[in-house]
Amino acid sequence: MAENIADEHFEKLLQIFERYIGTSHLKLRKRELYKHLSLGAAKLGFKSTQELIDKLIKSNGADGIDSLIEYFTVGETYFFRHKQCFDVIKSDILPKLAEFAQKEGRSELNVWCAGCSSGEEPYSLAMLLDNTDSLLPGLRINIYASDINQEFLKRAADGIYSEWSFRELPEEYLQKYLKPAGKNRYELAPRIRKKVKFFSYNLLSPEYPAIPVQKLDMILCRNVLIYFNEKQIHGIFNKFQSLLHDEGWLLTSPAEVAADPDCDLKPVNCAGIYFYRKMRAKPEQSGAANNIIKGASENKAKTETGKPKPANRPKTVMPEPLPKPVPATEKPRLEKQNSTAELLNIAKDRQTKVSQEQAAAMARCCADAGQLELALHWSNIAMNGDNLNPETHYLHAQILRENGDIDAALRELKNVLFLNPYFIAGYFANGMLLLKKGKRKEALRNLRNAEKLLSKMDDSAEVAGCEGVTVRNMRETITKIISQ
Repeated sequence: MAENIADEHFEKLLQIFERYIGTSHLKLRKRELYKHLSLGAAKLGFKSTQELIDKLIKSNGADGIDSLIEYFTVGETYFFRHKQCFDVIKSDILPKLAEFAQKEGRSELNVWCAGCSSGEEPYSLAMLLDNTDSLLPGLRINIYASDINQEFLKRAADGIYSEWSFRELPEEYLQKYLKPAGKNRYELAPRIRKKVKFFSYNLLSPEYPAIPVQKLDMILCRNVLIYFNEKQIHGIFNKFQSLLHDEGWLLTSPAEVAADPDCDLKPVNCAGIYFYRKMRAKPEQSGAANNIIKGASENKAKTETGKPKPANRPKTVMPEPLPKPVPATEKPRLEKQNSTAELLNIAKDRQTKVSQEQAAAMARCCADAGQLELALHWSNIAMNGDNLNPETHYLHAQILRENGDIDAALRELKNVLFLNPYFIAGYFANGMLLLKKGKRKEALRNLRNAEKLLSKMDDSAEVAGCEGVTVRNMRETITKIISQ
């Protein structure tokens, strides 16, 4: 009979791994988890897999878990993954960062690739920067990259990759930065490897990363946050916020927008790619208060004994408590209120010049009348007029759903929740569509976010974006789905 893990040990192990490396392993069955642990036990010299399990449980994960990371982390990546993100970094983000740094009198920019796997992402950035020196004259850019997996970091430091890693690499880069290193293997140019400083770091660690700078200009953390639970993501985002300069930028993957409903970084759409941006804090003190603060900052803080306090890394700043959602209110009326019939008649002429608000109203009327092609046309016009309006994206998602394009609707709902992490109807609609796609785990995460926001509202209030649906109605629906 094949060996397995006792029920009580299985649950305890899942708790230990979740606390240390996130939730990516939770989909493993007992036999799969046992197989991974068996590989680790053999490599580490344990007499049996059970001996390793006993040690992990006895130490509550404090002893031995570091050596098992390679069996529980995924390293699928490649050079210039989602190339459009790098295009935007080159054309939009770097010039903005350079301008801001020069205004502050800084001669360098600092970038951190968090969760870099085997190094393809930071090396892609290094190649990009190597070709943009003329755009950033006199400005040095430091690239730091971290991962929890020591094996990945070793591969990154070696700088040798297979052809599969270069499947999206521009041809000119392939010729310029790589040389053959065996069958289907290539070695990265030393000057590119020298541009990246790798180090080991667990994003769930309470400590700050060992980066030799106090503030960063840009953080890339893509395809990583999906492996963490909501509380863990919240802590990671707070850490990112405190490490970024004012006007600094954070890039997550397209699948991770709205990963943290409590995030207070401002979303910015750059050529269709969404970034988070840390906006400069507005001064709140009067002139006298500012003088006091300035004087205090010029003198090192002292303890009660009069000795200076040691310098510390910046502390995690918790965001303000979740604001209470407001119930739906009547939508603002147009300056000239048109009837449904008039709007439908106007909508027939696709060349009609209308405001963003009128385009949205016509899209809604066309959708209600079953004229989905016209509805899509006018909702696109509305979005072009105001691409950062979550309600416009939500309307577009509803029309796409009615038209049967579920995948496109899901993409729009991600935009909705990125732009407004408190949009209850967006979480609910996203959850219901994900259920249709068979993605129950993601669906439940969205529905629980909706449930959390609904708990702040009166049961009789109507949910914005869901005409006629009360808070009680939606909560009962969510409870029923979760309990199934």
